[in-house]
Amino acid sequence: KVPISLIMNKASRQVSLEKALAVFSAEKVNIASFLLANGDGTIKGIELGLNSFELLKPERDTLIHANHYVLERYREKDIFLKFVPDSPLRYERLQELLANDYGKVTPQHVMKYFSDNKNYPKGICAHVDPESDLPPYATVASVIMIPQQKVVYIAAGKPCENDYIRYSLIQ
Repeated sequence: KVPISLIMNKASRQVSLEKALAVFSAEKVNIASFLLANGDGTIKGIELGLNSFELLKPERDTLIHANHYVLERYREKDIFLKFVPDSPLRYERLQELLANDYGKVTPQHVMKYFSDNKNYPKGICAHVDPESDLPPYATVASVIMIPQQKVVYIAAGKPCENDYIRYSLIQ
């Protein structure tokens, strides 16, 4: 099988979302999920597994994901959950935050969501859990992309401890 990093690289060089999705769907990848967007405001997701794929569609103009499968058909084979069992908790928390601000979400709202420490240390902004038997993990960076504006906001490190820096992708 082709390493997922090479598939991601090939998909990122495509000229349309449809072509990028075709790159992912053509490969026999066992475990992966991706959210893709373009400058005209279209966003799509794809979950890959069991040598198949399924597209994710936005709900109420919003598409979110975490570190686990959201589609039922892949959950029984989801190997991520044993390493990040709190992923569904973070996913549900993000859904809650987005629902509270539906229709008025700005990049600043998303920065606040990604800095959220409710359920610490297992918040959206994850911190090492000293009581966990799992290998330690934590949020190491946060990226917010605004494709229509060709802007990216990046917090190097945990966003609850580091500011987002705005980068323009226009030369």
